[in-house]
Amino acid sequence: MNAILEIFPWNDNFAIGIPEVDSQHKRLVQLLNGLASSLVFDSDHIDLNNLFDELAEYAVYHFQTEENLLHQFLTDDPWEIGNKKSQERYIAEVTKLKS
Repeated sequence: MNAILEIFPWNDNFAIGIPEVDSQHKRLVQLLNGLASSLVFDSDHIDLNNLFDELAEYAVYHFQTEENLLHQFLTDDPWEIGNKKSQERYIAEVTKLKS
């Protein structure tokens, strides 16, 4: 696939100031845009499955990074708990879309 559709272009306003998390967010945006491009430009079923899998796997990796940071600085804070639930909904939605 050569054409890229940026449905969600990255800009520095999305940066939170934690380099590791910002670079992971950028990668998630790249993966989302790659998936959108594949859907629009009619990639085959195997490519789409691989892209969904890569997005889900990277999201789990990223969420673990976030959880570690939140737990380190905001243990048992409502924001930590809410973020975990949000991550679970995200993974469920990606899995549902893949199906």
